[in-house]
Amino acid sequence: MSQPSSIFDVFKQLKLKTTPHRIEILKILRTASQPIPADDIYAELRKINHNISLSTVYRTLETLSENSLVNKIGIENDNRTLYEPVADSHHHFLICLGCGKIIKIDECPLPENLEKSLEDQNNFKIVSHKLEHYGYCAKCQKLTNDDLKNKLHN
Repeated sequence: MSQPSSIFDVFKQLKLKTTPHRIEILKILRTASQPIPADDIYAELRKINHNISLSTVYRTLETLSENSLVNKIGIENDNRTLYEPVADSHHHFLICLGCGKIIKIDECPLPENLEKSLEDQNNFKIVSHKLEHYGYCAKCQKLTNDDLKNKLHN
């Protein structure tokens, strides 16, 4: 498949209908500083007077995910799914358990030969991986244990 020059070309190559909902959702994801949940996308669409329901946002995100245009990210101890556009670069995340802040790590900390070794040892073809490190950001590290417990349970 040749390299598409625009989102319209991408949709055409994938045989996906180009809809205003899909275009706007991808725009929002591309301008977000970190992965975001569907309700934040919905709120952004409503701010720009885009007439859409939350269920349509979820369906559109699912379609974009199924067509490898959007990554779905499940965060431990959080019932929300976060979304980000598929990037050209491979990355991982640091996730704060206190405030939910997500920091993207652009380099992969896994040794290059690990996947090949795992494939050989297990007769398994690896197609991707994701790595998330959980802990506390600098701001949350400054909170007392009681403050942190209250924040986590509220």
